[in-house]
Amino acid sequence: RVMKQNQHPHTCSCPHQLPPPEDGSLVFVCGPSGMMKEVSGDKPAGDESVQGRVRGLLGKRGFKSGMVYKF
Repeated sequence: RVMKQNQHPHTCSCPHQLPPPEDGSLVFVCGPSGMMKEVSGDKPAGDESVQGRVRGLLGKRGFKSGMVYKF
């Protein structure tokens, strides 16, 4: 499923719209730093290929680094 653009991660329906954290799942995250921290954890500055550890909402739901791409 695809989350609607600009949908706040704390809306009631958000967790139900995420794919399960399993092989083949991929969640793209892009937004201001505060939102990124809350949803997926910060992305380290510098090298674009470095994504950093998955934290926040996605980390709590069991998503691993290969399942999340931060812009």
